[in-house]
Amino acid sequence: MYCIFQALLNPGDEVIVPDLSFPPYWGDIALAEGVAVPIPLRENRDFRIDPEECKEKISKRTKAILLKAPENPTGVSFR
Repeated sequence: MYCIFQALLNPGDEVIVPDLSFPPYWGDIALAEGVAVPIPLRENRDFRIDPEECKEKISKRTKAILLKAPENPTGVSFR
């Protein structure tokens, strides 16, 4: 992921990151001078991303949305 973020991001670019996720992702984004934008994974949604919440987080600076399955640490996959 470190290499992907280094290649993809310019300073200030945003990556929407599920919160809870594997902690090194946040550091990898920061090392690429990007900004991690958290989107909560809520228990009442079975720890899945709410599409409307995700849509609200997207800005002109959004370069990527991090989706990894099964998602750490919940083990839930994005079906």
